[in-house]
Amino acid sequence: MKKFFLILMCLPMGIAVSGQIWKADVLRTNGKPVVKTLKIKPETEFQAATLLKNADSIQASRYYSGIFQSFTNDSLVLKIKSIDDRLYDARGLRQSSITQAMYHTGGKADSVYRISLALKDIHFIRYQTHSQKLFSSAEDAILFGSLAMLFVSPFICYNYKEGTFNAERYKYWALGSTAGIMVGFSFQILGGVRQLQFKPDWPKKGAKVWSFK
Repeated sequence: MKKFFLILMCLPMGIAVSGQIWKADVLRTNGKPVVKTLKIKPETEFQAATLLKNADSIQASRYYSGIFQSFTNDSLVLKIKSIDDRLYDARGLRQSSITQAMYHTGGKADSVYRISLALKDIHFIRYQTHSQKLFSSAEDAILFGSLAMLFVSPFICYNYKEGTFNAERYKYWALGSTAGIMVGFSFQILGGVRQLQFKPDWPKKGAKVWSFK
Protein backbone atom coordinates (compact mmCIF):
# COMPACT_ATOMS: atom_id res chain seq x y z
CA MET A 1 0.00 0.00 0.00
CA LYS A 2 2.84 2.41 0.84
CA LYS A 3 4.41 1.73 -2.55
CA PHE A 4 1.09 2.47 -4.22
CA PHE A 5 0.80 5.88 -2.51
CA LEU A 6 4.46 6.62 -3.30
CA ILE A 7 3.82 5.97 -7.00
CA LEU A 8 0.77 8.26 -6.94
CA MET A 9 2.84 11.03 -5.34
CA CYS A 10 5.62 10.66 -7.90
CA LEU A 11 3.36 10.74 -10.95
CA PRO A 12 2.72 14.53 -10.87
CA MET A 13 6.44 15.11 -10.39
CA GLY A 14 7.22 13.01 -13.45
CA ILE A 15 4.67 14.91 -15.51
CA ALA A 16 6.08 18.25 -14.34
CA VAL A 17 9.64 17.24 -15.27
CA SER A 18 8.63 16.01 -18.72
CA GLY A 19 6.74 19.23 -19.34
CA GLN A 20 9.58 21.56 -18.42
CA ILE A 21 11.00 24.10 -20.85
CA TRP A 22 14.46 23.15 -22.08
CA LYS A 23 16.88 25.95 -21.26
CA ALA A 24 20.39 25.54 -22.62
CA ASP A 25 23.21 28.08 -22.88
CA VAL A 26 25.11 28.10 -26.17
CA LEU A 27 28.35 29.93 -26.94
CA ARG A 28 29.30 31.30 -30.33
CA THR A 29 32.68 29.82 -31.27
CA ASN A 30 33.47 31.86 -34.40
CA GLY A 31 33.49 35.64 -34.62
CA LYS A 32 32.61 37.70 -31.58
CA PRO A 33 31.98 35.53 -28.48
CA VAL A 34 28.28 35.61 -27.64
CA VAL A 35 26.26 33.56 -25.17
CA LYS A 36 22.55 32.99 -25.71
CA THR A 37 19.98 30.83 -23.95
CA LEU A 38 17.74 28.47 -25.88
CA LYS A 39 14.25 28.10 -24.48
CA ILE A 40 12.29 25.32 -26.13
CA LYS A 41 8.91 24.12 -24.92
CA PRO A 42 7.71 20.52 -25.17
CA GLU A 43 5.61 19.81 -28.27
CA THR A 44 7.73 22.22 -30.35
CA GLU A 45 8.34 21.22 -33.98
CA PHE A 46 12.01 20.21 -33.97
CA GLN A 47 14.69 18.95 -36.34
CA ALA A 48 18.16 17.80 -35.34
CA ALA A 49 20.91 16.82 -37.78
CA THR A 50 24.21 14.95 -37.50
CA LEU A 51 27.10 14.93 -39.94
CA LEU A 52 28.07 11.24 -40.09
CA LYS A 53 30.90 11.40 -42.62
CA ASN A 54 32.70 14.22 -44.40
CA ALA A 55 35.29 13.14 -46.96
CA ASP A 56 36.41 14.36 -50.39
CA SER A 57 34.37 11.71 -52.19
CA ILE A 58 31.22 11.60 -50.06
CA GLN A 59 29.34 13.41 -47.33
CA ALA A 60 26.76 11.59 -45.22
CA SER A 61 24.30 13.18 -42.80
CA ARG A 62 21.13 12.27 -40.94
CA TYR A 63 18.17 14.54 -40.12
CA TYR A 64 15.71 13.67 -37.34
CA SER A 65 12.35 15.44 -37.69
CA GLY A 66 9.71 15.36 -34.97
CA ILE A 67 8.40 16.94 -31.80
CA PHE A 68 10.59 17.98 -28.87
CA GLN A 69 9.59 16.04 -25.74
CA SER A 70 12.08 16.34 -22.88
CA PHE A 71 15.76 16.66 -21.98
CA THR A 72 18.58 15.72 -19.61
CA ASN A 73 21.90 17.43 -18.97
CA ASP A 74 23.53 15.84 -22.02
CA SER A 75 20.71 14.71 -24.32
CA LEU A 76 17.22 15.46 -25.57
CA VAL A 77 14.26 13.29 -26.49
CA LEU A 78 12.28 13.61 -29.72
CA LYS A 79 9.04 11.99 -30.73
CA ILE A 80 10.15 11.40 -34.29
CA LYS A 81 8.10 11.64 -37.43
CA SER A 82 10.80 10.71 -39.92
CA ILE A 83 14.54 10.22 -40.40
CA ASP A 84 16.21 11.51 -43.56
CA ASP A 85 19.59 10.03 -44.55
CA ARG A 86 21.38 12.20 -47.10
CA LEU A 87 24.41 11.48 -49.26
CA TYR A 88 26.37 13.96 -51.37
CA ASP A 89 29.03 12.81 -53.80
CA ALA A 90 32.02 14.74 -55.11
CA ARG A 91 29.90 16.26 -57.88
CA GLY A 92 27.41 17.66 -55.37
CA LEU A 93 24.62 15.25 -56.32
CA ARG A 94 22.34 14.33 -53.43
CA GLN A 95 20.61 11.10 -52.56
CA SER A 96 17.92 11.20 -49.89
CA SER A 97 16.34 8.24 -48.11
CA ILE A 98 13.44 9.10 -45.77
CA THR A 99 12.28 6.54 -43.21
CA GLN A 100 8.96 7.14 -41.45
CA ALA A 101 8.88 6.72 -37.68
CA MET A 102 6.75 3.58 -37.65
CA TYR A 103 9.32 1.73 -39.79
CA HIS A 104 12.33 3.04 -37.90
CA THR A 105 10.86 1.91 -34.57
CA GLY A 106 9.73 -1.50 -35.79
CA GLY A 107 6.03 -0.70 -36.02
CA LYS A 108 5.63 0.15 -32.33
CA ALA A 109 2.71 2.19 -31.06
CA ASP A 110 2.72 5.88 -31.95
CA SER A 111 3.26 6.83 -28.30
CA VAL A 112 6.74 5.28 -28.27
CA TYR A 113 8.18 6.78 -31.44
CA ARG A 114 10.80 8.41 -29.22
CA ILE A 115 14.56 8.55 -29.52
CA SER A 116 17.24 10.12 -27.34
CA LEU A 117 19.97 12.19 -29.01
CA ALA A 118 23.22 13.12 -27.25
CA LEU A 119 23.98 16.83 -27.47
CA LYS A 120 27.56 16.07 -28.55
CA ASP A 121 26.19 14.30 -31.65
CA ILE A 122 23.92 17.16 -32.71
CA HIS A 123 25.50 19.44 -35.31
CA PHE A 124 22.46 21.42 -36.41
CA ILE A 125 18.98 22.18 -35.04
CA ARG A 126 15.91 23.86 -36.49
CA TYR A 127 12.71 24.50 -34.53
CA GLN A 128 9.44 26.38 -34.61
CA THR A 129 7.06 26.86 -31.70
CA HIS A 130 3.28 26.65 -31.99
CA SER A 131 2.91 30.44 -31.71
CA GLN A 132 5.57 30.94 -34.39
CA LYS A 133 3.65 28.61 -36.70
CA LEU A 134 0.50 30.66 -36.12
CA PHE A 135 2.36 33.89 -36.95
CA SER A 136 3.79 32.25 -40.07
CA SER A 137 0.34 31.13 -41.25
CA ALA A 138 -1.16 34.55 -40.54
CA GLU A 139 1.70 36.23 -42.37
CA ASP A 140 0.89 34.43 -45.62
CA ALA A 141 -2.79 35.38 -45.47
CA ILE A 142 -2.11 39.03 -44.54
CA LEU A 143 0.56 39.57 -47.21
CA PHE A 144 -1.55 37.93 -49.92
CA GLY A 145 -4.63 39.96 -48.97
CA SER A 146 -2.68 43.23 -48.76
CA LEU A 147 -0.97 42.72 -52.11
CA ALA A 148 -4.30 41.82 -53.71
CA MET A 149 -5.83 45.01 -52.23
CA LEU A 150 -2.93 47.08 -53.59
CA PHE A 151 -3.44 45.58 -57.04
CA VAL A 152 -7.22 45.99 -57.31
CA SER A 153 -7.57 49.34 -55.52
CA PRO A 154 -6.92 51.50 -58.66
CA PHE A 155 -9.78 49.70 -60.44
CA ILE A 156 -12.09 50.14 -57.45
CA CYS A 157 -11.32 53.85 -57.21
CA TYR A 158 -11.92 54.53 -60.89
CA ASN A 159 -15.36 55.77 -61.90
CA TYR A 160 -15.91 54.15 -65.29
CA LYS A 161 -19.20 55.98 -65.95
CA GLU A 162 -17.70 59.45 -65.51
CA GLY A 163 -14.15 58.55 -66.52
CA THR A 164 -12.63 59.97 -63.30
CA PHE A 165 -10.29 58.65 -60.66
CA ASN A 166 -11.04 59.12 -56.93
CA ALA A 167 -7.58 59.92 -55.57
CA GLU A 168 -8.86 60.48 -52.03
CA ARG A 169 -10.43 57.03 -51.86
CA TYR A 170 -7.32 55.46 -53.40
CA LYS A 171 -5.16 57.07 -50.73
CA TYR A 172 -7.02 55.17 -47.99
CA TRP A 173 -6.94 51.90 -49.91
CA ALA A 174 -3.21 52.27 -50.54
CA LEU A 175 -2.61 53.20 -46.91
CA GLY A 176 -4.53 50.16 -45.72
CA SER A 177 -2.68 47.76 -48.03
CA THR A 178 0.69 49.26 -47.07
CA ALA A 179 -0.13 48.84 -43.38
CA GLY A 180 -1.16 45.24 -44.05
CA ILE A 181 2.13 44.53 -45.83
CA MET A 182 4.08 45.98 -42.89
CA VAL A 183 2.11 43.82 -40.45
CA GLY A 184 2.72 40.79 -42.68
CA PHE A 185 6.48 41.35 -42.67
CA SER A 186 6.38 41.83 -38.87
CA PHE A 187 4.64 38.47 -38.56
CA GLN A 188 7.30 37.00 -40.85
CA ILE A 189 9.96 37.98 -38.32
CA LEU A 190 7.94 36.64 -35.37
CA GLY A 191 7.02 33.43 -37.17
CA GLY A 192 10.41 32.54 -38.60
CA VAL A 193 12.01 29.16 -38.09
CA ARG A 194 14.89 29.29 -35.60
CA GLN A 195 18.08 27.41 -36.43
CA LEU A 196 21.55 26.95 -34.95
CA GLN A 197 24.68 25.34 -36.38
CA PHE A 198 27.20 23.53 -34.17
CA LYS A 199 29.77 22.46 -36.76
CA PRO A 200 31.97 24.79 -38.85
CA ASP A 201 30.83 25.06 -42.48
CA TRP A 202 28.07 22.47 -42.08
CA PRO A 203 25.39 22.49 -43.23
CA LYS A 204 26.01 26.11 -44.29
CA LYS A 205 29.43 27.52 -45.09
CA GLY A 206 30.41 30.70 -43.28
CA ALA A 207 27.43 30.52 -40.87
CA LYS A 208 27.63 31.30 -37.16
CA VAL A 209 28.83 28.29 -35.17
CA TRP A 210 27.71 27.53 -31.63
CA SER A 211 28.52 25.02 -28.91
CA PHE A 212 26.64 23.85 -25.83
CA LYS A 213 28.20 25.20 -22.64
